[in-house]
Amino acid sequence: MHRVDILPDGDIILAIKGSLELRVSSLVLSMVSPVFKTMLGPHFAEGQALRHQSAGVLHILTLPDDDAQLMKVLCLISYHQADAVTVSSVPAKFIIELATLADKYDCLSILKYPVTSWAAAIDPESLDAATRCACAEAAFKLDDAQLFGRCTKALVLDGDSWSPAGRATSCRVSIADAVRKTETCAEYNVVRLIDNVVTDAAGRLGSYYEHDGEHNPTLDWYGCPRYSSCEFNKVAIGTLMHALSVARLWPPSSRGHTLRDILHSTRTMKVPRVTAISPCKTCLDKSTENILEMFERNIGGLRADFNDIFTAVCLDCLKQIGDENSICRTPHHGEWATSDEDGNQRLHYDRAKLNE
Repeated sequence: MHRVDILPDGDIILAIKGSLELRVSSLVLSMVSPVFKTMLGPHFAEGQALRHQSAGVLHILTLPDDDAQLMKVLCLISYHQADAVTVSSVPAKFIIELATLADKYDCLSILKYPVTSWAAAIDPESLDAATRCACAEAAFKLDDAQLFGRCTKALVLDGDSWSPAGRATSCRVSIADAVRKTETCAEYNVVRLIDNVVTDAAGRLGSYYEHDGEHNPTLDWYGCPRYSSCEFNKVAIGTLMHALSVARLWPPSSRGHTLRDILHSTRTMKVPRVTAISPCKTCLDKSTENILEMFERNIGGLRADFNDIFTAVCLDCLKQIGDENSICRTPHHGEWATSDEDGNQRLHYDRAKLNE
């Protein structure tokens, strides 16, 4: 069996799954973990055996249910030897399992700083839905607001890709509910903004924009000028609606299934140009906004508005429901955030939506 001396003069051996022995100090274990403190105390067999062991004989504490490498990492961190942990590319699974083990022994606090630096390398976009959810749970336990925000944002954007069953088994109910409510709120705001743009464009077909073309008119039978109604705005509207259809933004039934699809379509959509018909003089008059220019301006505003839509769950908002004076560590846009006089991010009253 392979042995690693975490503390060379330690008084106890942790035997993990018969494959690894870790020499550590029972005193340090008791200081960092209330579970080990109780286990090695006078009221348990392990603690009594430790107190009655012969001088020079190391007490062996068997941990058959724990992962050997994870327990080694946990012990190294307990002894402030996190630098000895080889971390080239920390997988999300490693963080999830390490947080679960630390939670078992009630010593999550010792992981906060080393794991936060490792977690910065995790890209939730590359994870499947179940792993994202489990990673959000780990971030909740470790109180890592940055990782939690990234994971929940990915879940919100790809809401249809994970099932209710996956939510229940991978993370606590409060996280799943917060993701669902954030997704619903964000989707409502996105759809509302898109509908406003379409409604504004369609309104250009109203009577105010119906006018006679001012090209040189022909004469009718009686020698009077014959004007024809300008069709440019109508053709432009048709072109725009076709572009919205191609981008899968209109009609609503053709929109993408996830927020990510809708946002991507809007951000990559190109404003078309009408070449089949020329605008008349009135269309080109500076006092009359060209319908295509109007639409391009509205699409630009729509894309800017999307940046203010809250698509992640704020860990501080979720944990501190009811505390209106708390400050969010991760500044965020939208309906759940506001700033105080010093510019600090404070929790918004709409945070209460999480508790509905």
